Amino acid sequence: MSAIGDLSQSDNLTSEAVAKRIRLFIHHQYRTSAGTSASLNSIDDLFPIIQTLPPELQMLASLLVMQKELETVPYLSSRYLTIEEQCDVALACKLLEFSSGEIVRLNEFECGRGIFVLRHGCAFVVRNNHEKPLLDRLELLTAGSAFDPGKVLIERENPASRGVLQFLTFGTVIFVPESAVSAVFEKNKRAWSECGRWMYLKTLLRDQEKKVAEEAV
Repeated sequence: MSAIGDLSQSDNLTSEAVAKRIRLFIHHQYRTSAGTSASLNSIDDLFPIIQTLPPELQMLASLLVMQKELETVPYLSSRYLTIEEQCDVALACKLLEFSSGEIVRLNEFECGRGIFVLRHGCAFVVRNNHEKPLLDRLELLTAGSAFDPGKVLIERENPASRGVLQFLTFGTVIFVPESAVSAVFEKNKRAWSECGRWMYLKTLLRDQEKKVAEEAV
């Protein structure tokens, strides 16, 4: 347990310090284990030590590993979700790795639709992918940013749901599947009414072809 540190000195222990120690311990256990591929893994696959914890601690450990990234998505943040709800989302997430130059098309991704939260690296983002370069919006996605919480809310057949992610460097990503987002809104109406629906409309107006967006309004 040396990777966690001496927990007996707990006078000045904060939640941030505990989260950091748990992350370091899990990372240490993973690096010294057999080393499964991290190209596409659940939290349990990537950090097998979590499976040895009691169920309540499994949920908490998963959240502590990913909470910083979940907070970048407004409707998944602690402003709208309880700890238990965030734990459910964290358990559904995948940890992915992408090589430099790799391209991801949102509507064709092997894991389905979802939110990409970049932990490390950087990537170019084409928001529209209308096959009309002059109309597309090219942006830089850096570590600690999410792409794109609004697109996963839009119907698949709508052009505004399209987008392309091209990694400029090696990148690691927290992938929040569409099913986890849908489960949140089914249980938490406030997250949808106060945040999700406005992000849906904003994304639709921003990324939709002009004439279709006007009709939607």
